[in-house]
Order: sequence, then C-alpha cells, then structure tokens
Amino acid sequence: MRSALLDLWPPKLRKPRSKGLFDVPWLEALRPLANSLLKERQLHVVERGFVGRTSFLSRQERLSAGLDCNEPQLRRVDLRELWLRNRGQSRLSEAGLEAA
Repeated sequence: MRSALLDLWPPKLRKPRSKGLFDVPWLEALRPLANSLLKERQLHVVERGFVGRTSFLSRQERLSAGLDCNEPQLRRVDLRELWLRNRGQSRLSEAGLEAA
C-alpha cells in the first residue's frame, strides 16, 4: 500500500525513518524530575514499599548524570510517584472543599 500511495504523500513522509530516538524526549523530561525527586523528603513509592530509598535515590542520581539506571523501569516508578502525589493532592483539595 505504501508504494501505491507514494506519490500522494508529502516528500517528508515518503522516506522511512527510524523510531530509535523515541527515548530522547522521555530522558529530557525525566532529568528535571529526577533532580526534584532527589530533594524531596517524602517519597510515596518508598513509603508504600514499592522501592527502597537508597536504590531509588541512587538511580535518580545516575539518571541525572546520564548514566545507565534501567531507565524504562525507573520511568514507571517515577510515573507512579507522580500519580500518588497528584492523587493525594486531589484528596486534600476535595476535603478542603467539603469543609468549606
């Protein structure tokens, strides 16, 4: 089908390209997050026993430095941390609304 419709596509889409650089935007977004998590005293994923504090902080430091840290797994842990934080904040704001 690609060859049948080739002349209908814009020139930029006619050339196949690699999807190998998909992780670059993730890493650029995770580095500032890793730096902010290193400064936090309360980490929900640690308090709930998902990860150990030492391992988590060590891997955040490695990510910040651009070193190998099993980034796909760390990305999931970081996303869970953010989800837990947002969940807690929304509960606090709901409780504040109910009290008012």
